[in-house]
Amino acid sequence: YVLAMDSLIYYGTADITAALDRLGQRASRAVVFTVAPKTAFLMAFWGMGKLFPRADRSPTMVPHAFATLNRQTGGKVARVARVSRGFYISECLEYRP
Repeated sequence: YVLAMDSLIYYGTADITAALDRLGQRASRAVVFTVAPKTAFLMAFWGMGKLFPRADRSPTMVPHAFATLNRQTGGKVARVARVSRGFYISECLEYRP
């Protein structure tokens, strides 16, 4: 297995699918990873943050829809679990090459 917890949250769909393809070549079974899920609440929260730009802003996480990631990987992604604690929301997924 390859495990990438919160490592891919700053990347767009094309970059994540490319990374999964490369990591999948090294995994004997699967790549387990997390993304920020694309929910109405998270998108509203994310949008409000963009209203207040700062010069010293840290990298911004990119919310992803499961259906989009699954389609872009040719149906090789499965849901594992969603974690939602306070302001932390993450979706754990598994990519099987």
